This record gives sequence, structure tokens and C-alpha cells, in this order.
Amino acid sequence: MEDQPPCKKRRQEDAAVAAPKPDGEPEKLVPVTLLSGFLGAGKTTLLQHILTNKAGLKVGLVVNDVAEVNIDRSLVSTRSGAERNASLGTNAAEDTVELQNGCACCSVAEEFLQSIEKLMTLSAERGVPWDHIVVEASGVAEPREIRDNFRNALVTQPELLAGTKLHTLVTVVDVSTFLDEFEKRNKVNQRTDLGTDDFSDQNNRQVVDLMCEQIECCDVLLMNKTDLVDEKHLELSKETMRTLNPSAAIHVCERGRIALEHVLAAAPENGVATMDED
Repeated sequence: MEDQPPCKKRRQEDAAVAAPKPDGEPEKLVPVTLLSGFLGAGKTTLLQHILTNKAGLKVGLVVNDVAEVNIDRSLVSTRSGAERNASLGTNAAEDTVELQNGCACCSVAEEFLQSIEKLMTLSAERGVPWDHIVVEASGVAEPREIRDNFRNALVTQPELLAGTKLHTLVTVVDVSTFLDEFEKRNKVNQRTDLGTDDFSDQNNRQVVDLMCEQIECCDVLLMNKTDLVDEKHLELSKETMRTLNPSAAIHVCERGRIALEHVLAAAPENGVATMDED
């Protein structure tokens, strides 16, 4: 792997401490993958790909809106909504969708950490452990802040994250618009097309600055929609992203189609999820 970016150091200890099993062996933590990227970059398509995987992986997704994932009804489990919601302690009929392949998708709670706890409760109730959990960030989310909130919660609210570990940060970039966005100087609160959250209407940060953070603060970069650009555009975009993040694994894809091993828990042991910033 290439040299790490300057002014960054790695934290070597785990982001979470596994509870010991009765036999004294440490419990295997479920790796959590954080998915960032602007609205329209292709996150939803990638989520559909993950959720309907044929590899036998049991994946729990935390998304902004289950309805937007547009899950094929023929793939949904026949377990009744009342039965599911009773086990999760929720009354929201469309809050969580379970699939026949063992995967599940739930809408993010007021705090995404509570949604992770809900998925772990579902896993325990079913008696089937997750292979992975994937959290979809809003389009204008700052991955550093989410990572740090996760880390802080391990100290202040460890019960919410019991049995899990933040493992990999993934950013999806629309390569067809990347170079244009890189030249612009408008602000987040002027660009609702890129995504919104509770604070975006007051966010005066430049879009290009946020885009650079999403690229810099990741282990895996997915250059999506490569079918919409020529080779010259693609290479210039890749060169620019590589300059911003020399250590990330960069993959090109169309319509979010990529081998899941390149996305799920794909970070090295000393990846961005365990990084301290100077």
C-alpha cells in the first residue's frame, strides 16, 4: 500500500472491545461499513446490490428511507409486520423489511446508533448473526464526524454498539460530475440536490470542501457511472482522487455493480475507521 497522507496517525487498538464468550473466547464483532456520497452518486443502487446478494451474506442495512431502496416485493420475507415489530419494540409498519435471503433493511432512527442496536436485537431474536452491517450516511454527511460519534459512543453508550465494530468507510462518487463539482464554489445550503439533513439549510460549507472530505476520509473509493465518461475524463478523475487520498482502494463501477468483498469490511486493520487526526 502507498504511503499514508500527512498529518494523520493510526490508532492500533480496536474500535470496540469484544465481550468474552462463556468459554473465554472473545466474541466475534460484526463489522460495520459506513457508506458516504452525495445524493445521486449511486448509493441506493449499491445498497440494492448488497441487500439482494446471492453470496449467502446476512447483511443488515441502516438507510435513510426504506421505501427509497425500492425492494422487490417477491424477495421480502413472509414474516408478518406485527410479529417483526413486536420483536423490535416498534410500531412502524414499514420501519424494517426482512428479505428471504436473511438480509434486512431498516430506516435510520433519530440517532443511527439506535438503528444499529435495533438490527442487533433482530439478529438475536432470529438467532442468526449478521455477517455485516451497512450504514448509509445522508448525502451531505461528514464521515469524520460520524466516525468520531461512533467512537465516542463506545465510551458513553456502549450498550448501543454491543457486538459491533466500525470497520470500513466507503465513499461513492459520481465520476460523471466529479470534475465539474471540483471547480464549483457553491455552498451546501444552496445544493439540496446533493442531499439534506437537519442542519444542511444552515450549512455554509463549500460543496467542494465536503466532497474532498468524503474522498479523503475513506478506505474505499467507488468511482461510479463510469459508462457516462470517456477514458480521458476517467483517468483525470482518478488521478485527482488519488492525490486527495493516496491510501484508499479505488474501484470503478457502473450502476453500483461491484464485488462485495471490495466494499464490505474491506479496510485494512489500520484503516480510516481506527484513525486519529492530528
